[in-house]
Amino acid sequence: MRASSRSIVVGSVLLALGFVAGAVAGDPASKGIVQWALADLKWQAPTGAPTMVVAASSAPNGSHCDFSKFPKGTKVPLHTHSADISAVVLAGQFGSAEEGKVVKPGGAGSYVFIPGGLKHTTECGADADCVIFDCQPGAFDLLPVGVGKK
Repeated sequence: MRASSRSIVVGSVLLALGFVAGAVAGDPASKGIVQWALADLKWQAPTGAPTMVVAASSAPNGSHCDFSKFPKGTKVPLHTHSADISAVVLAGQFGSAEEGKVVKPGGAGSYVFIPGGLKHTTECGADADCVIFDCQPGAFDLLPVGVGKK
């Protein structure tokens, strides 16, 4: 794919994620522009995930968009999520793979879609922390596969 075609695809994905973020915004009274630089994000540790997160938007049904940061070298073992995840890589080399397949991390501008219920692994490359912008139509969960089974 040529650079200009790739830019159009990435721009379209970011625009679509922006519409999702706007659709799930938790405060309908807030009609102003919100603008953040990655360097200014105030990261928080969520429960049950190996990441740091900054919530961008949320709705009462649990749908949300977040900035998520994975420390370099993070490898999340086989797991699922109840809801689909759409994500765009903003920094680092990040990717996921279905059960039994090898992760092929992508750099800034890469897109990842993970269907809810799909067994997969997730990795952040060893050279730099990974920052992604991700959206889900439901609440976040991380359900380990095979934990406690023999």
